[in-house]
Amino acid sequence: MTKFLSSFLAIALFSYQTIAQSFTFDPALTATGVANYDDYLDLEIKMKNQTSGGLILAWKTLSKSIPTGWDVTICDYNVCYVGIPDKSVMSEITGSQDGFLKLTVNPNQVMGTLEAKIHVYEIQNPNGGDTVTFTVTTPPLGI
Repeated sequence: MTKFLSSFLAIALFSYQTIAQSFTFDPALTATGVANYDDYLDLEIKMKNQTSGGLILAWKTLSKSIPTGWDVTICDYNVCYVGIPDKSVMSEITGSQDGFLKLTVNPNQVMGTLEAKIHVYEIQNPNGGDTVTFTVTTPPLGI
């Protein structure tokens, strides 16, 4: 019984490790920036393909707080959206290509803070992956 349990645990750990190594985040799980009041700011988080084959990633918005009046778009690998939709599936990433989420923001002279938390995962493993966070603030107003 001990031999069976040891073999089962080894297979389970190997399977988890294989799933966990299919992609990594670059440069990190968070992207933070300060947007001038009437300028565009781009923040990007890449998903590096760690496999030798194809990889299909999906994402789901867990939470978002966007100040009224701000222009916001988000792009993933091959599609851009006005605002931040609830979910999407990226095109297949092959070879040395990277997936990505790129947030573009213009506060339109409105003070505030944007925060979006998005779960990114391999399409066949929605419970895997990790959560990325985008945070954008406007600078304090000078007197």
